[in-house]
Amino acid sequence: MTQSSGGSQLTPEQKFYQNAEVMPLRKMVQLSEETKCITVVKTIKVKSNKGGWYYFACYKCPRQVIGYTPPFKCGGGHPTETEIIRYKLDVEVGNGNVKANFVFWDRECAHLLDKPAANLRADMIRVGINDPLDYPQCIDDIAGKTLAVKVKWQPDWKSGSVIAISQNDNLISEIRSQFPPDEDSNSQISSLKGQEPLLEDITAAESNETDVIGVCPTISLSGTDEIDPDNLEMKTPPKRKDKEMTSSSQQPDVEELIGEKMSSTKQMKIPKKE
Repeated sequence: MTQSSGGSQLTPEQKFYQNAEVMPLRKMVQLSEETKCITVVKTIKVKSNKGGWYYFACYKCPRQVIGYTPPFKCGGGHPTETEIIRYKLDVEVGNGNVKANFVFWDRECAHLLDKPAANLRADMIRVGINDPLDYPQCIDDIAGKTLAVKVKWQPDWKSGSVIAISQNDNLISEIRSQFPPDEDSNSQISSLKGQEPLLEDITAAESNETDVIGVCPTISLSGTDEIDPDNLEMKTPPKRKDKEMTSSSQQPDVEELIGEKMSSTKQMKIPKKE
């Protein structure tokens, strides 16, 4: 069922539904065309990727910039003199017996982790870690959350690019009520192993509207704004545990921040504690 609303003044809930089709995850992963969908999923785990958990963004457009020191340049040739840090996480999600890979962008991650990417990176740098392939342990706090998700399903990449999320219980129940009866019990496991999606930054724009129902929106961009991560210099991703992590109340240190062993291709210098 496609839901939309006319008029210039839309509530956050109406914007969440706008120009998207409500469907269970099982149906979404079977789509053969790129489609904007609304569904309900549970986050299972954050998966490592060759780009790491953050990237540098262009100040002028939603693209990734290339380089390790300023001035950086994006694929459009725009120079960026300062570091603009944004999240990009590959997250395994599920509904019933069906699993899929969703890309969570900066706004959704900052909303779920309650910390901007730049601040988390600064925490890592303070303990001597300056590599996006070294995942902070708190990243795994994203696991285990039930979310209403507006997502652009990309069948060519067998992955979904998240546009907006909500943890509002009423919205989640409303979306679930539109699924076919016994949806989860009839689900089949969907194996979605394939190429990584092109890097498509959909977190550049800021919304000035009040979030009255817990909706965390982003905007979707065309394929012309995508950047092939194979053009970037990447290192081997570190291994990550295939289980959900829980938050810790302990003071942050190297072990808490990193949570996992490093890639065997490099070594880390750990500062001495006083």
